[in-house]
Amino acid sequence: EERGDAGWAIYFEFPDKYNPGGNISVGIYGDWRTGARETWTSKRAEGMSHEESAALASLIEEANRRRKAAQAAIHAETATKAQAEWDGLQPANAHLYLTAKHISPHGARIKGDALVVPVCDAGGIVSLQYIWPDRKRFMTGGKTGGCYYIISGTENTVYVCEGFATGATLAEATGATVYVAFNAGNLLDVTQAAKVAWPQARLIVAGDDDVAAAGNPGRTKATAAAELSGCEVVFPSVPTDFNDMACAGHDVAGGLIPPNKNRLFLSITELLAMPEKIEWTVHNVIERDTFGMIFGASGAGKSFVAIDLAACIGTGKAWHGRNVSQGAVIYIAGEGSKGIKRRFRAWSMHHKVSLESAPIHISRNAI
Repeated sequence: EERGDAGWAIYFEFPDKYNPGGNISVGIYGDWRTGARETWTSKRAEGMSHEESAALASLIEEANRRRKAAQAAIHAETATKAQAEWDGLQPANAHLYLTAKHISPHGARIKGDALVVPVCDAGGIVSLQYIWPDRKRFMTGGKTGGCYYIISGTENTVYVCEGFATGATLAEATGATVYVAFNAGNLLDVTQAAKVAWPQARLIVAGDDDVAAAGNPGRTKATAAAELSGCEVVFPSVPTDFNDMACAGHDVAGGLIPPNKNRLFLSITELLAMPEKIEWTVHNVIERDTFGMIFGASGAGKSFVAIDLAACIGTGKAWHGRNVSQGAVIYIAGEGSKGIKRRFRAWSMHHKVSLESAPIHISRNAI
């Protein structure tokens, strides 16, 4: 496995039973800042037979299974190391980063010349983030997905943001509880964790506005996190984040008032300023947050395609060599409801994938 400042990659090789003596390479890579993840294979699915395509999909699944198992073991070992290191550190009373950002330490500690912030999940510390005035890095091997740091405050309103400095600025401007998600790709998971922990609070995602970055990941991910979590979102009036806004002398508390979301229309300026990035439920087949239709002649197999898609999306299994973003499925039977159980069972047996815990929900009767 290889890791860089922004990304990671892991590579596997498997014997190619359709090409004796040959191998199929499978690479999985991603960007921890945005949460993006992709899979590459040395053999393309286009033009393959059904059996060969299914075999390739199984190899991709096996590569993901091995990646997750190896990652879990490394995460557990790193969590123990992180807790032990954190216990031996002294509170941060002063640091160049705190001075530059005009913020208080909010529980951070010191290791040498680095400011240290704990990275936590519901079970406690799982990693550490080291911060210098000119760079940041996480403890090697540490878990970050779905993790956060909480700056405790009042409970009526809870904010979720990306970085520690932004979180400190929000806490100092409002006195509210703040969840620091560490990067844009983590905002959705952390926002949903905050919503579970504070169901009665007003939840607001305070996003970054990465105007200089391709696709503006700060605004894109913050907007998606708020929409999918059913909460509000705000952005700084000046790039790039609320700490920059505070350091520039602007009123952060006033800028945290969410815009009126009840308007029926956007101006053309607002529409054109909205980020446009394609996110796939099934890569190159079904785009996320869109409406589609499967149509064809009677007896062409539309129901089988729909069941295949539903099962793959519900389990996260690749669909004929194409990456799938796992999610919940509601299957409304328009006809043939009595055969649905047999079809899903046949799918499970054929692919050797259990559907018992998959988030798939089927109407009781034909509708």
